Amino acid sequence: MPARVGTHSGLSSARAFYNDHAVMQAYNGIASELSEGEAIANALGPRKAVICRNHGHFTVGRTVEEAVFWFLRMERAFEQTLTAWMAGNPIEVDPATAQMTVKQVGSPKAGWFGLQPLVDKVIAEQPDLLD
Repeated sequence: MPARVGTHSGLSSARAFYNDHAVMQAYNGIASELSEGEAIANALGPRKAVICRNHGHFTVGRTVEEAVFWFLRMERAFEQTLTAWMAGNPIEVDPATAQMTVKQVGSPKAGWFGLQPLVDKVIAEQPDLLD
């Protein structure tokens, strides 16, 4: 099921992770041991996200903003995918379209840039945050 996140639903939120996420089957709980963190990193590899079965997901980026944006985008992709499945049979996106979309919305720059409106909103609502 999680592998569909990058290839189904026809939604750009999910397609940002096309061929750029992993699924970690053996998640052993809170990463209180260094070995669990290493296992997550190994499962992640060179990708931007890893879905830990029976837990949740982790995302990374070249900047904090990028990593946060991928986290939020993946959460949204999960919501959209589940909604599409509940509404019926999602339409599968062909690999060429998914690959084109990931080039448009899946780059590190897109990840960094994507968070900026949220950062602006938070700073506008809480200007003392930067003090």
